[in-house]
Amino acid sequence: MWFDLKEQAHEQADSHLQTRQIGEFRGIGFPDIRTFRNKTRRYNPLNPQPWAPMISWHKRNGDNRAAEPIALIRCMGLSPQAVEKRAGRYDQMIRDNAAKYKISASLVKAVIAAESCFNTQALSPVGAQGLMQLMPKTASWLQVADPYNPEENIRGGTRYLAALREQFDTIELALAAYNAGPGNVRRYGGVPPFKETREYVKRVKAHYRRYAAAMRLASR
Repeated sequence: MWFDLKEQAHEQADSHLQTRQIGEFRGIGFPDIRTFRNKTRRYNPLNPQPWAPMISWHKRNGDNRAAEPIALIRCMGLSPQAVEKRAGRYDQMIRDNAAKYKISASLVKAVIAAESCFNTQALSPVGAQGLMQLMPKTASWLQVADPYNPEENIRGGTRYLAALREQFDTIELALAAYNAGPGNVRRYGGVPPFKETREYVKRVKAHYRRYAAAMRLASR
């Protein structure tokens, strides 16, 4: 009896939470999934301000997407096939730069997937730009004149990722440094205890395993 009442209370709480979240979602201009998809397709990364309510909504509801580049919200409006078609445009650039800087092409591609969903015009709320979401100071240091140019961005981002891979012992630490900065990785002696960074590392590693497996199959 107690178990049934407890279970019922949990179900009611979940129902109230879902109702509140749906109401909030409608309140920021997304009454249904079709509206959401239509709006995401029209998202302009050069004018992210209209999407501020969406970012806030995710943050309030404990969704780590609030801390990701805003371009990823648009990725949610695309099918996996469309994302892979978009990714294919940059495969040769990725392979060439990965070979040049002696790093796994699958890892570079995984970082791009997590950072921008292969959107060359991606712009985060904090100013990270392009496919590999380079911050202006980092882009300048890497001699990337136009971060929205895919060739320049991939070259600079791959070079930076390779440098981090040389500095740190594991892929996990290199990815954490790419996301949170090498200073934070050194300060904490490992992956920083930031939810965003820990989720980021998991997400990139998942992409990495998938792309590495696909490349192995393609080479047979």
